[in-house]
Amino acid sequence: MEKHGGKYLIGEMLSSMLYDGQNYLVYFLAHIDASLKKQCKWNYNMLDIHIHILPGVDDGAQDYDDAIDMAELALQSGVTTIVATPHANQMGRFENFYNSEFSRRYERLEDMLHSSRRRLRVLEGQEIMASDDMVQKIRDGRLISLNHTQYYLMEFPFDSSPSWITDRLTDVIRLRKTPLIAHVERYYCVQYDPSYVYDWIEMGCLTQMNKGSVFGKFGRDVQRATVPLLNYELIHCIASDAHSAIQRTPWMRDIQKFLVENFDQEYAYRLLDDNPYRIITGQEIRSYARDPMRD
Repeated sequence: MEKHGGKYLIGEMLSSMLYDGQNYLVYFLAHIDASLKKQCKWNYNMLDIHIHILPGVDDGAQDYDDAIDMAELALQSGVTTIVATPHANQMGRFENFYNSEFSRRYERLEDMLHSSRRRLRVLEGQEIMASDDMVQKIRDGRLISLNHTQYYLMEFPFDSSPSWITDRLTDVIRLRKTPLIAHVERYYCVQYDPSYVYDWIEMGCLTQMNKGSVFGKFGRDVQRATVPLLNYELIHCIASDAHSAIQRTPWMRDIQKFLVENFDQEYAYRLLDDNPYRIITGQEIRSYARDPMRD
C-alpha cells in the first residue's frame, strides 16, 4: 500500500452528499454485474469487535430495548457481526467476570435479536481493564478473549505510563496470547508520542481505534492523535465502542466513507472487515506499521 501521509485531512472528515450518489451507483452496478461485485470493496459486511450492547452489565445498553435499538443501527450501517464487549475487571464498578450465567446473557441477547428479525451475529468478548493480577484471572477463565480466540481486548487508565502499559502487555504475551489494545489513541502517552504504538506492535500487539475519535467525539487531542496512527498504519481495526443508539452509536457507515475518501477502499476494507474477521477467527494479521520517528 502506498504511504498515506497527507491524505488524511481533518477538515474533510464529513463526507459530501455527492459521494452518496457515487456509493449508491457502486451498489447498483455491483448488483447487476457479478464480476464487478467481486471487485467492489463497498459490498463487504463490516464487523464491530468492540461494542457495549450486552444489557444491564455496564454503562452501555441498559435493557433489551436499548440493545435492539443499537443492533438496528449497526445493521442499517452495514454491520453483520459484533463482539459484545462489556467492561470487565473494573474492580468495584464493572467486574463482570465470565461464568456460565454470564455466557447465557450473550445467548439471550442473540435470541432476542433473532426473535425481532434482526439478523446480527453476536459473539462473546470483554473489554478487560488491565491490572497486575490480570494474568491469573485469564488463566482461571474469568477474563475471556474475543470469541475465545487468542486476542484479548485490553484497556488501560488513560493516564497510564507507557512503561506500565508495556509491562501489562508483556504479561499477556508471555501467556502466548495477543493483546488487542482498545482505543489506543485515547491514552495520554500516545497523544504525546505515537511511536509507543509502533513499539507495542513490534512486541506482538494489535491496536483498535474508536470511530468516534476520528470525528472529534473525545476531544481535539484524541482527534489529533488519530492522524499519525492512521497515516503510519499503526491501527489494525476500527470499532464503534458504542454505548447507546443516541450517543456513541454503533453507526459505522460514516467511518467507512471517511477511510475511502481520505485513504482508499483497500485500507477501509482491511480495518473494518478483513482484520476484524481474522481476529474473531483466530487468524494471524499482517502488520504494515511504520515508525513515525524514522520517517
